[in-house]
Amino acid sequence: MRTRIPGSYDIIQCNDGRTFRRFSQAQKIGERIVGRVWSFRDISGQNRAELELRAAYEQLAAAEDELKRKYSELAKSTDLISESEEKYRGVFHAETYPLLLVDRQSFEILDLNAAAAALYGYEEDEMLALTMYHLSAETARTTEEICEKSAEVQMHFHRKKNQTIFPAEISTSQCSIRNRPALIVSVRNISRTKQIEDALTLANVKLNLLLGITRHDILNKLSVLSGYNELLRSRISDPFLVEMLDKQQNATDVIRKQIDFTREYDQLGTKSPQWYRVHEIAARANSQVLQTIPFHCDTGNLEIYADPMMERVFYNLFDNAFRYGEGISCIRITWTRSGDCLLILVEDDGIGITEEEKERIFERGYGKNTGLGLFLTREILSITGMTVRETGEYRKGARFEIRIPDGNFRFLKPMPESQDCKNRVPIPVEEGT
Repeated sequence: MRTRIPGSYDIIQCNDGRTFRRFSQAQKIGERIVGRVWSFRDISGQNRAELELRAAYEQLAAAEDELKRKYSELAKSTDLISESEEKYRGVFHAETYPLLLVDRQSFEILDLNAAAAALYGYEEDEMLALTMYHLSAETARTTEEICEKSAEVQMHFHRKKNQTIFPAEISTSQCSIRNRPALIVSVRNISRTKQIEDALTLANVKLNLLLGITRHDILNKLSVLSGYNELLRSRISDPFLVEMLDKQQNATDVIRKQIDFTREYDQLGTKSPQWYRVHEIAARANSQVLQTIPFHCDTGNLEIYADPMMERVFYNLFDNAFRYGEGISCIRITWTRSGDCLLILVEDDGIGITEEEKERIFERGYGKNTGLGLFLTREILSITGMTVRETGEYRKGARFEIRIPDGNFRFLKPMPESQDCKNRVPIPVEEGT
């Protein structure tokens, strides 16, 4: 029996980068081992290939793990997206107000709720084949209607399936549905509201006409009464009767002033508020006052959103100062911030107003004259959310603070006189600018 002599091999890595496989086998003569034979084989290329293969395998394994991770994330995202569409449709179709989902570029109707279909008189499938052009009765304004980016509600006229045209309040908000730019359009039928508004307008016109005629008739009768008083005065010498005629004439004059006041009060709210530059309307008001006192208005380019009777506010404040200032030598108008609001300050250097009178002066009928001027002032300001109060110190001068809410004031950048004032651009400025 022959004994098998084991051989061996190992790998030798040289410093120069080469790799060899070394084989070793014992050499025998008969049964006696007389030596060992070594053989070497250069496997540098094979080793590099194995290393590259191993590295490629490891990269492949890592890429597979990354792919599995991304697939898992994609699956989760798909589930979330699906859930978010579902939620949108649930809210969209549950809304009781008419809503339309419209493509922002083609104006195609992508979706609608039942309230919208009922408003326009279409079946839902019918409306999905339409665009906003089919619903609008003002084709030229449709682009403006759809592309309106502000939150402001716009009034438009739309058309139903039966060709009935109705007034509608339109508001839009931008969104994206599956990466498709879209708009959610809210539509509100204001036919009934418009009818009521038109009826109220007509009623006001008729009422103002009636009041105007009544005022005219009363003033004519007062003129006749004053005429008879003067005739009686020329024929009566009894001091007691003359005194009675004087009191009667004073009462007549008060009635005339109150009738005149109703003419001004009827104008409240009859015209839409507008933007007015403060120093311009203050200067016009000052020019109408009979007495002249140095007047300074340091409001720069300040503009306020106010009723067209705002000029009357400044007139009443000036007139009040001239009548009761007692030693007044100047009036000054300035402004200052108060949180989000702005205060216009109308100050004088007269006697001022006592603490107990600061609120009473705004009551109707209070005062030495008609008692209506400051009452009317507060009423005019209230139309656009403004308030007024007196904060001066008695014997140091009166100080009226007109508080203007945020959004009802602005400062305009000066423009060359040749440019239209409509092109002024609002810019924010700090106090004292």
